Amino acid sequence: MVRGRGVLRRADDDGDAGVARITAFRLDTCGGIVARAGALRKDRTLPPMATDPFVLRDADLRTWRGEFADVTPLDELRPRHKATCVGVVHKIRVVPGRQLEVTIEDGSGRVTAVFTGRSNLPGLELGAGLRLSGTVAEDRDGGLVIRNPTWAPVSEPYR
Repeated sequence: MVRGRGVLRRADDDGDAGVARITAFRLDTCGGIVARAGALRKDRTLPPMATDPFVLRDADLRTWRGEFADVTPLDELRPRHKATCVGVVHKIRVVPGRQLEVTIEDGSGRVTAVFTGRSNLPGLELGAGLRLSGTVAEDRDGGLVIRNPTWAPVSEPYR
């Protein structure tokens, strides 16, 4: 069972829009959210979301990737082949004194770029658009890696 707290913006039963402070919520068996309003102490059941937000985001990223004619979708990358890909920075990991690992995603998959001997890249931040070119390899866990790729920042999908 999922529980939490938050703020709910929703029209009241009479149609007036308002803000209710939610002191607790939980998922019911049908996927809806049962919320308990702070001051009213009245349970309200919200309908389940029509579409998963992650599905919508992946579709947006695939559309954005389509703006770049010369790139390969991440789900089509093959180990031991050179490729150029574009994606949004999903994760940044610094291994002090050794390497910088940047994971990008494009709505079809993820790939990690490993920059040996670096601790930062100018202008790199989460959510930024990044273009990578290099030879694709497979890591120990079966994920795709590009070691020391050439890189360039690109426009972000949501700007």
